[in-house]
Amino acid sequence: MHRLRQKGPASPAPSISASSSPGTDARLISTQDGNSRGKDLFKIGFDGLITALKITKEVSSACPQLQLAVGTLVTVLEAYKKYSEASEGIDSLISRIQPMNEMLGKISLNGIEHCPEALRERLVALAWRRMIQFLNAADYAERIESWVKMLDWHIRSFVLEGTIALELSVYQGFNEMNTRLAQVNKGIKGVNQGIIGLRGEIDLTLSPDTLYRTLRPVIEARFDSGSSVHVQCYKDTRREVLATLCSWLRPDHPRLANLPESAVPALSDRSILWLHALAGAGKSTIALTAADWWDKDQFLGASFFCARDGERSNVDCIFRTLAYQLARRFAVFRKQLAIVVEADPDLHSSNPAKQLEKLIVEPLKAVNADPEGRGTLPGQVAIVIDALDECTDNDAVSIVLKSLSLYVAKLAPLKFLITSRPEENVARGFFIQSIRENTQELPLIAIPEDLTKRDISTYLRSRLAVIRDQFALSASWPPPEQFENLVDLSEGLFIFAATAGLYIGDHASRDPERRLTTLLDAGNAAAARNGPTLTPLSILDALYIQVLENAAKRLEALLKAQLKLILGTIVLAEERLNPAMLDVLLGLSAGTVRRILPVLGAILIIPAADDNSTTVRPIHLSFPNFLVDPLRCTDRNFLVQPPIQHSLIALKCLKLMLSLKYNICEVDVQHDRLLNSEIPDLPAKIAQRLSPALQYACKYWPGHLCRAEIGEDLLMALEEFCNIQLLHWLEALSLLGCVDTVIEALQSVQAYMKASASQPSIRTNTRY
Repeated sequence: MHRLRQKGPASPAPSISASSSPGTDARLISTQDGNSRGKDLFKIGFDGLITALKITKEVSSACPQLQLAVGTLVTVLEAYKKYSEASEGIDSLISRIQPMNEMLGKISLNGIEHCPEALRERLVALAWRRMIQFLNAADYAERIESWVKMLDWHIRSFVLEGTIALELSVYQGFNEMNTRLAQVNKGIKGVNQGIIGLRGEIDLTLSPDTLYRTLRPVIEARFDSGSSVHVQCYKDTRREVLATLCSWLRPDHPRLANLPESAVPALSDRSILWLHALAGAGKSTIALTAADWWDKDQFLGASFFCARDGERSNVDCIFRTLAYQLARRFAVFRKQLAIVVEADPDLHSSNPAKQLEKLIVEPLKAVNADPEGRGTLPGQVAIVIDALDECTDNDAVSIVLKSLSLYVAKLAPLKFLITSRPEENVARGFFIQSIRENTQELPLIAIPEDLTKRDISTYLRSRLAVIRDQFALSASWPPPEQFENLVDLSEGLFIFAATAGLYIGDHASRDPERRLTTLLDAGNAAAARNGPTLTPLSILDALYIQVLENAAKRLEALLKAQLKLILGTIVLAEERLNPAMLDVLLGLSAGTVRRILPVLGAILIIPAADDNSTTVRPIHLSFPNFLVDPLRCTDRNFLVQPPIQHSLIALKCLKLMLSLKYNICEVDVQHDRLLNSEIPDLPAKIAQRLSPALQYACKYWPGHLCRAEIGEDLLMALEEFCNIQLLHWLEALSLLGCVDTVIEALQSVQAYMKASASQPSIRTNTRY
């Protein structure tokens, strides 16, 4: 049974304070009821705190280090009581100590030697790293107040971390139980499956759908995916670069007859071509055009266009996706791949190097060894991997390139076109000897400047002609000097030209002449300001700031305040969100995002007004990079600070998940013994009860939280979630088919709590 369904709210753990010391309850209750900060109630509150700590000392006998530290703390506080007339946070600290006492009482019953090692380590850490600060502190009574607040923080983190650890253990127990039940269920079904016969099993193994289920390819990574934001090269541009690519793939390429001479000599004996340049130079546009041409010419084997959202950023998905596409395109390869996958159905979870070996190298070798398959593949098969630098890869050397280096001599007839920015870990990969010997490097900066400027001029001339016709402008617009100025400001970046065209031709402003003038003024000012240090990105950044400033001017005060929150969420979200999802996730009024988006048409791809499913996407990666870089986005009104933004998103997710409840999809009790896949109409129930925004919150709150700047509000929200909603969250993930992510998520949050507990003070999110 895959659904983890809580049968009712958990009963609170019995308090041990009542049995710990006669009269303790009365004193603690009187302390908790006291809300006044007057002297009399202060004394009662302080007495209650000291009493609570004495209880802690008694119940912590299983951990001598903690008992010593608490005893010392009681001594210090008694000394402090003589000097202090006010104490902020005493009540709060008492409320933290009581649940810790309950936890320590249970430990004492069995002895610390029977506790998990991790818990023992945390107890010692709490004693020596946190409470030991109070040793010999009686002479510093005036500092106790801040220490009390800090101790409140550490105890809360300790207890909360313990709650998460407990839930992790509970889940692992559930997981083990479900695994055993699934094995029993599988055995029962095996009797029935045996009746079906061997032929059905063979057909299932060889079918493309079986490969899809086994390999789990990322369909959205195809060059022609409908979700792609990339476009092909504009007519009659980049032709010399494309000629180089076609000549590299095969010197007799049929398209070469209609192309000019290559921009640089092509080395067709090299099996890898690395095309690299700055963001915005047009790498993806070139790669998309080449992939489309080669697909039509039957030379394309597979493609993977990386992106920073979803599975397209996962390096573990690249080779298995390429293998799946090769299998769909070439029957002889599919036959051999099916044999490999049947022998090891879990290859999709292996590391990239093993995936390359098992899913691509071995099937290719088998094809060449098979008399029926030998010679059936084309002499050159193109593989296009675009924007490799956008994959999440923290290794010093690109994992994909390290994997290729192991088998580059065994991959014929495959030839890899790889594009990226010249990021350090990618560049290091191309320094590996086996890669270097088989790679042609094509930096776009090596393309003659006059060719790039000509192509940008061609695009801008056509784009401005369309704008001129749309707004019935004079045939002489734009003046030649303005046009040349705009081309010069592009500095070889096609994304600047494309963004400028969208900004100038904005239908909402309906003033292309003024917009062109203000854009040129901003660009020229940036050029003058940067002087010798001027870079193409400096001009692009000035354009982005101009677009954002113009957008802010057109928004009323409330929407202007929400602009930064919305932009930050769009660029840092784990997956793309549509306007309605953004409204719900961020707690905005329905339609708020829709009202803001029209002023951002120059930098975002915005779904049509009647389109409720298409997501909002940046036109180019250079914009998210600009928005989070304080050296580029110099206007703090728009600068997004990732730790703070992740804090806000995590907080919104935790609050949204408070709507979760037991059996949220209202599954009939008669279906309790069924698997999720067997419950009638479950997908419809999920769509109705778990909104897309709530699904996003359930799947991604741990990722946002673990990159967040810690704050009191976030800690309180996490504490409330852990106390109330953890089991409901597990049920929701089970319904969404994501229950396999639970252990990793909880472990990540547990590690986050350990790290946060070591911070010297609480930081609040007051800067944004």
